[in-house]
Amino acid sequence: MSGASASLAPNQSKRLHSWVVALADATDVDSRAMIYLGGVMGMRWSEIAGLRVGRLDLLARTLTVAETVAATGGFADVRTSSSRRTLPIPPFLVEMLAEHLARRGLTRSDADQLVFVAHNSLEVTTLAANDTAGSRDRSTARPFTSRH
Repeated sequence: MSGASASLAPNQSKRLHSWVVALADATDVDSRAMIYLGGVMGMRWSEIAGLRVGRLDLLARTLTVAETVAATGGFADVRTSSSRRTLPIPPFLVEMLAEHLARRGLTRSDADQLVFVAHNSLEVTTLAANDTAGSRDRSTARPFTSRH
């Protein structure tokens, strides 16, 4: 793995990898790619939630991080020039993202569409639960407010 596990010892990296796979397997098929983008590629939640179809180049196996979900709501360009980056996508994740886009009926011509939305077509950002309190009750859901 790269990204999130770059500075981990080999045994820690294996545990992280096992955790990411277990978490992805436990989620619905439409959320799995999000788990791998964070766990394998080290993307922040706000970057994943702000990812648009036009930022994916599945033929070149890259994605460009250019905007995020702002803590105050809406979208914003990444804060620094070093945060704006193009990342290589592992082949298994290219396939997963292609399948995800196909299920949603999205093509390259839908460049401004978000890659990930909730099942009711709301932005994913509106569904982030208050995990700091350990709540899994959707009635306590609130917008994601962390910087990362």
